[in-house]
This record gives sequence, structure tokens and C-alpha cells, in this order.
Amino acid sequence: MEESKSRTDLIYFSVIPWVDYQAMTLPVLTNPHGTSDQTYNTVPCVGWGKYVEENDRFKMSMHIKVSHAFVDGKPLADAFNNIQTAINELNFEK
Repeated sequence: MEESKSRTDLIYFSVIPWVDYQAMTLPVLTNPHGTSDQTYNTVPCVGWGKYVEENDRFKMSMHIKVSHAFVDGKPLADAFNNIQTAINELNFEK
């Protein structure tokens, strides 16, 4: 089956559960696989690292890479805030 380069329903997810990182830099490929296709640079990338306990709270690094041609800062900030709200509402008590 041939992959379509016109797909608009992709998001790349990744996790590094062994590492508590402070920052993540993702590569920007100008010509992936020797082509002029820029599809890779328009697909959002979401990832997170190891959760750690600090001051009786849990924290976890998370990153989102998007193309500024498609997503402005406000919707991206809203996404982070919505994720934080959902996490705050989790109940881990037995």
C-alpha cells in the first residue's frame, strides 16, 4: 500500500520515560530522504519524559513541536493549559 503524502491527520507521539529532561530540540529536515517534500516539518510532534517527585508533587517534562505556519502561540498555550488542567484533575488516591 502506497503512503499518501497529502494526509492531514498525523501527529507524532514519543516518550522517553527513563529521562527527566529540561529541554528537547527536534530536528527540522529540509529535504527528508533526499526529496523536496516538507511534509515532515508540518506534522505536530508531542513527547514527554520521566515523571519525578519533587516537593510532594509529581512533575514531567513535555514538548510540542508545531509549524508556526499552522499554529500560533495562543492555541499552543491553550493546549498546554488544557493538558495541565486534565492532569490536575487526576486522582491517584486508593
